Amino acid sequence: MTRFDHTRRHLLIGAAAMGGLTLTPSFAHAAEDEQRDVPLSNGRVMKLSIWRPQTVRAAVVFGHGSGGQPQNYPALLDAFRAAGLLVVAPLHVDSLQHPQHDQFDRVARFRARHEDMVASLGVLQTMAPDAPQAVAGHSFGGLMAFVAGAGFPPMSLAPLPSVKAVVAFSDAGVIPNVTNEQSYAALNVPALTVTGDQDLVEGVVTDWHDHLYAYEHSPAGDKMALVYAGGTHNLIGGGQAAGASAPDAIANGADFILAYAARDAGAMTRVSALQSNAVRQVMRR
Repeated sequence: MTRFDHTRRHLLIGAAAMGGLTLTPSFAHAAEDEQRDVPLSNGRVMKLSIWRPQTVRAAVVFGHGSGGQPQNYPALLDAFRAAGLLVVAPLHVDSLQHPQHDQFDRVARFRARHEDMVASLGVLQTMAPDAPQAVAGHSFGGLMAFVAGAGFPPMSLAPLPSVKAVVAFSDAGVIPNVTNEQSYAALNVPALTVTGDQDLVEGVVTDWHDHLYAYEHSPAGDKMALVYAGGTHNLIGGGQAAGASAPDAIANGADFILAYAARDAGAMTRVSALQSNAVRQVMRR
């Protein structure tokens, strides 16, 4: 019990940092095709937004950043839908738009996000039972995408076996006294990290290289990282409108899912052909 309390205390510190990534956007919202309320086994009700493509090639759970909401990512969600990705995106309890926002402490918000992810994958299984599944997210949502693929030892969370690919945009980086070299030791699914050399959050992420931690400390094989020149924490949207490199980053994220989850040959060719240039650095291991 003492060990758990010690871990929980440090996770609170780390979650407090993630809670500092509160978003207050004031730009156009992504128009979902459907919203539904999904009852969870613990009595909580999850509000789910859904983006439906004409033809489903893969199915994705997307997690928004801390304090935000799915509708803050119009460029990404519209592009994912156009690429044939069925996207479901929960409104997490840490969202400032969530009616129960103040009823969850920071550790409870972490667990609630994991519950949302499990339930969302179940919804995708019902909606598109033959579609391969992937997870994606931004900031806190990016961390949770890695958790889906690798588990998270401090919280005794296991990887989710239906997940075939992970895409993390500007993930939460290194949580002090919690993240360690074993955190991503079980990340055996293909995973893409997307960040920028200006991907900083005052008081939380002071070195953009921290966003590469999961890429560097997970087992080699089908791991990829893209670092965009001038890319900020809102490279693909979230707290501000998406940046100039967003179309490239988003398209590569969609291709990664199609290549490794859907086994699409054309997408695999495009992903394999990516090279470093003036816009981005491409890393593989």
